[in-house]
Amino acid sequence: MMCLGTQASKIFDDRRKMNTGDTDINWGFAESMSYATLLSEGYPIRITGQDVRRGTFSHRHACVFDSNTGMGFIPLSEIARNNETRFDIYDSLLSEEAVLGFEYGYSATWPSGLTIWEAQFGDFANGAQVVIDQFIVSAQHKWERLSGLVMLLPHGYEGQGPEHSSARIERFLQLCASENIQVCVPSSPKQIFHLLRRQAIRKMRTPLIVISPKSLLRNPNAVSTINDLTLHKMKCLVRIINMWFNRCGCKILQILAVFISHELIRGLISQIQQPRAFSYYYSNMRKLSMVFKDISSTNNRNTLKP
Repeated sequence: MMCLGTQASKIFDDRRKMNTGDTDINWGFAESMSYATLLSEGYPIRITGQDVRRGTFSHRHACVFDSNTGMGFIPLSEIARNNETRFDIYDSLLSEEAVLGFEYGYSATWPSGLTIWEAQFGDFANGAQVVIDQFIVSAQHKWERLSGLVMLLPHGYEGQGPEHSSARIERFLQLCASENIQVCVPSSPKQIFHLLRRQAIRKMRTPLIVISPKSLLRNPNAVSTINDLTLHKMKCLVRIINMWFNRCGCKILQILAVFISHELIRGLISQIQQPRAFSYYYSNMRKLSMVFKDISSTNNRNTLKP
C-alpha cells in the first residue's frame, strides 16, 4: 500500500467522496474522469508540458509518489493497460518551442489519439509563437495537414503580474479564420470534461486552445455533479452572448466557442472592449442581467459626452 504525502492524500480522499456523490465535483476530478473514460473506451492519450504530472496549481496529480520509497505510480496507466491502449504523460524540458513543435508533429501523424500540450503558465506559450503561427493555425490551409492538438493554457485571464497576467487570448482570437482553430474558455468542471472528450471522439480534427483557469480550480461555486458528467450536454452560448452585447451597444470580438450547461450560466463571460477587458464569474441569470444593465447604462452615459 502506498503512503502518500499530505497534499496528495487530501486530494484523493476528496475524490473518493466526489466519486460516491457525497460532495460536488471539482475541476481536477472532472479532467481526470475525462481521461479515464476515454481510456476505458480505447482512446490513447499523450500529455506533455513543464509541470503536467502534478499540474501547475497542483490540481491534477496524475502521478503520485510513495513518501517512503519514492516510487511513482500513474493510476490512469492502469486503466489504459486494462483496455489495451496507452496513457503517456511527461514533464518536459523548459522549451515551449521545441516541445510544442514536437507535439504538433505527433498529433498530425496520430489521428486516433488525444495529444495535449500544457504550458506552465498560459503566457509562456509566446515562447512557441512561431510554431503557433506557421503550423498550428495555418497548416490546414497551407498543406491540408490536420491536427487535433490540444493546448492547455493555465491561469486564464487572472492577472498576477508580468508573464502571469493572461494567456494572451487576444492573439488566438486574431488568428481565428475559416474555422482553423477552436478557442474555448471552459468555466466549470463539466465543461472541461465534455470538451476534452469531444476533442478525442469526434471525427473533425481541429486544434483546440483552452484558456484554463486558476481560481476556478478551487472555487466552491465552480463545481459540478456526477449527473453533469454522465447525463448532461454542453450548449453553445455564442449567439446568446452576441445578443446581449448588441443590446448593450458594446463591441465584442467573436468568441468561437464558450460552453455552458443547459440549466443556468455558471461561467466566465469575457467582455473584450477598448481599452480593457473585464471578466466575470456568475452563478445565475439574475446576476448576469444586472451586469449587462450596468454596462448598458455606462455606455449610454458615454455616448452623451460631447
